[in-house]
Amino acid sequence: MNHTKSASFLLAVLILSWFPMITGIQSVSLTLVSNPYTIEQSGGHHRIVMEGFFTRGIPGNPVLPQKVYNVEVPYEADLKSVNLQILWEDSQEILGVYEVGPSPLIAADTFYTIQNGKNTDVYKKDALYPLNPVDVVRTYQVKNKKYVRIQFTPFQYNPVTKKLVLTSKVGVRVSWNVKYAAYTGPKALGVGYVIVTTNAVVTNSTRLNGFAAYLQSRGFTMYTVTENQYGVSTGQARAVNIRNWLQANCPVYNVKYVLLIGDPDPDDPTTGDTFGDLPMMMCWPNPGSTADQTPTDYYYADLTGNWDFDGDSMYGEFGEDAVDFGPEVYVGRIPVYGGNYAALDSILSKFINYTGANTSIMLPMALSNYQDEENAFNGCVAGWLRTDGLNLPQQVITNIANPAGFTSYVMYETAGVVGRGHDPVPVTAYGYKALITNANVINEWARDYGIVFWWAHGSQTGASRKYWLNDLNNNFTVEDGVCAAADELTWPNLLTSADTAALADTETFTFQCSCCTGHPENSGNLQYSLLKRGAVSTVGATRFSWYAQGVWTFTGIVDNASIGYVYVGNLVFGWSSGEALYNGKSMLANPWGWQGWQNLFGFNLYGDPSMYLEKPILQPPPGGEPPKVNLTRVLCPLAKYKVEKARALLEEAKSLLQQAKDGGKDISEIEPMIDEAEKLIERANRYCFANNCIPGNYAAIQAIELLKEAIEKLKQLLSC
Repeated sequence: MNHTKSASFLLAVLILSWFPMITGIQSVSLTLVSNPYTIEQSGGHHRIVMEGFFTRGIPGNPVLPQKVYNVEVPYEADLKSVNLQILWEDSQEILGVYEVGPSPLIAADTFYTIQNGKNTDVYKKDALYPLNPVDVVRTYQVKNKKYVRIQFTPFQYNPVTKKLVLTSKVGVRVSWNVKYAAYTGPKALGVGYVIVTTNAVVTNSTRLNGFAAYLQSRGFTMYTVTENQYGVSTGQARAVNIRNWLQANCPVYNVKYVLLIGDPDPDDPTTGDTFGDLPMMMCWPNPGSTADQTPTDYYYADLTGNWDFDGDSMYGEFGEDAVDFGPEVYVGRIPVYGGNYAALDSILSKFINYTGANTSIMLPMALSNYQDEENAFNGCVAGWLRTDGLNLPQQVITNIANPAGFTSYVMYETAGVVGRGHDPVPVTAYGYKALITNANVINEWARDYGIVFWWAHGSQTGASRKYWLNDLNNNFTVEDGVCAAADELTWPNLLTSADTAALADTETFTFQCSCCTGHPENSGNLQYSLLKRGAVSTVGATRFSWYAQGVWTFTGIVDNASIGYVYVGNLVFGWSSGEALYNGKSMLANPWGWQGWQNLFGFNLYGDPSMYLEKPILQPPPGGEPPKVNLTRVLCPLAKYKVEKARALLEEAKSLLQQAKDGGKDISEIEPMIDEAEKLIERANRYCFANNCIPGNYAAIQAIELLKEAIEKLKQLLSC
């Protein structure tokens, strides 16, 4: 089928060539290609797995392979005018009928009708889903670069006829209007670092000047900004004024990092509440819902989005405001509550004396909900899928920790009722070392893990476990005290703000995959408590954080665990904490609507955004950029891991090649690919032996890609 379709404007990067133009229309044409795939059957549903694509979708809608491409467009492009046109497509109906299952539901209510986990608006409609194989899902700007994110869904599904259509190739044109918008570039030399604070902090802190001098010794050009620069307005107006100052000055001073020092209590102008002297911006991801208001520092990082597009003074409303989530600067924060400058100075001293984090990661994994658990949150209605942290450690360890040479320590929820259909996690689970308990977490903390990444329930001052203590109601159903006469669940503490007094004050980076542990209105929130004692950098959620029901796997979307997964991965592979968090959040797809926005708003960084896992190098060459992480230690284990993976693929390819030779197959195209891959492996090995691991890693990756292609071709040959 060949069609021409047009879709109005609502991670691979494609770099375009463009030329200065004052007005007019520009465009770029692209060809997108699907990859080899398999169709698996499990639990009565078919699941399509395509190499290089994530199998995912909008909750309750058919789960299909998807891939996004970030198309860079010129600075002069008017992103509001972006248009996508499908020029041609090679598509065909796949033989057979299929029961494509739904994408996992969020652990929350939906705004459409769900039956057996399926959105009836889609599953009862006799039409292909999605309507188009390619769509624009987002436009955004990062400093002087602009991007159009497009999503390719090679399979379309008709839930009524149960037919699949595969688009193996598709040609698209992305076009935009051009308007004059000169970008002159930064006027300052060097990389800028701005401390945004108050005159009271400048006057009363005994370590602020020392910290600024320390950052200067790392090569940053320092700027300290107070009411003298951003004005004396308070509350929401102060947040707006601070961002206005950043918008006007960060491009001029080539600012990369912003550290906010002050009270983060946000201003809700609809209630006349109290607020801090350096407030987070209160946002309304679910428009009009006070229950879902979410404070955030993302407002100070995305300086080109329009956070109040509709002008109603209710910022960050999904579907009504134009937040683009592209970070122009990387933002961290040190809260200061009630004039506690001693706590501030202690934190600053900790930053100055930082010696580098250990190459180890602790993964305490709690259980979120049982299969068909009935609780107050789901309205006592059975149907939720069992959700726990069981699968997260394996992906973190396999894809992040082991390749980078990190050790790991995993705790699971192994307590609870056994033999009544809802057993706890078995002690045979991947990487299991201990039961997740308060005592075990506190004792292990003393080992000074480089990273602690937990999955748990949360409150303002603590993280907790949950398990099925008994079946008092004797009905084989897990029920809380709201849904039954007796509460069968127990919620022991995992870690509380009070516990931090007993923690070793380690050089640990935390990701707290919980709700509310960073609640900024509460000076005792767990995220801040850990920054004061127990950690050197903390990420937590200011409000609810949402998860997908069922078995977790990384599919590149904005669930809370995936935000943690990309943050930890970015940290381990060489980004600063600010880069790791904001670039990680920006790369994720959002099929979740306002709940996705709430997750993106909610997770914020307390700490120095320029801090790496490795010890900083002081005194860079004059005028040079501040040194980044020493990639040798991080990339050498990764490169050597890739070399071993390439060698294993080489053996498989040679075995298949011999089979093809014995069968008289034409291997003239494939054999040179394997020879080239073998040369690349030898080159990668020589680089790694000399600790020149960046080119070693690159050569190994090239070899792996060649061998994967060769193996696929050989398998096709042998199947004929």
